Amino acid sequence: MSNRSSIYEGPFEVTRTEYFNTDYPSIAHYFRKPSFFQDLIERDRFVIFGTRGTGKTMILKSIYLPVYLELLKRDGVDPKNQKHKFIGIYIPCDNLEFRRYFDVKYTKYFDHDEDKAKILWKRYFEHYFALYVVDNIFSTLWNYGQEIDSEIKERLNKLVSLILEIYDPAGALKTKSKNFVELRSFLNQERQRFLDFVDKKIRGFKEEFNIIKGLNFIKDICNLLGENIDSLKDIRFYLLLDDFFRHSYHLNNRN
Repeated sequence: MSNRSSIYEGPFEVTRTEYFNTDYPSIAHYFRKPSFFQDLIERDRFVIFGTRGTGKTMILKSIYLPVYLELLKRDGVDPKNQKHKFIGIYIPCDNLEFRRYFDVKYTKYFDHDEDKAKILWKRYFEHYFALYVVDNIFSTLWNYGQEIDSEIKERLNKLVSLILEIYDPAGALKTKSKNFVELRSFLNQERQRFLDFVDKKIRGFKEEFNIIKGLNFIKDICNLLGENIDSLKDIRFYLLLDDFFRHSYHLNNRN
């Protein structure tokens, strides 16, 4: 005898885009460009609002470099023969680092003066965020940039000393990074070292961090890439911040 419940089972599976987060060919396969897609990719900045499940992340990921490359291929375009106007960098913002270390309620531990504490928190957040964004830029170019420039890795390796000069102009850290992979590892260690510092600051330690970068660090890195790599000349870097506003809204509306 057949199972009675199986008679009523639908032929479809419930699938969310998160299930194939890094399966970029599948994302490109299922994505259908909305009517405003062309207008979207020609804008300098934009904000996408919508309720859960309406496709906000899907739209952001369609502009993310590896997915956009798959969309070009789907449309019969060879990415290497295409003049690219932008590179989309997907930056997930609803992660443990944001929630643990950069909740505004922690500012009270930085200084008894609330205004001073908020200024300090802003400086700390900008340093962390700049390192986080730059790491996403670097990983995107390293992992997927060869689709638009077959020699991108060699070109990035040649910029290691210039990138270090931007981050640590005084050479105080004396890093020995010799190639781009080592450079990325060093900057990730710097980010983790900074998070440990913030954790200690919250617990009352008085030590200071020797390098604090602002958001201009992102701009300086993008300018450096554009000035030294022909395939990135005059290109726009789209920083696709996913869940940033939802996260910041909850942080700023706590009781």
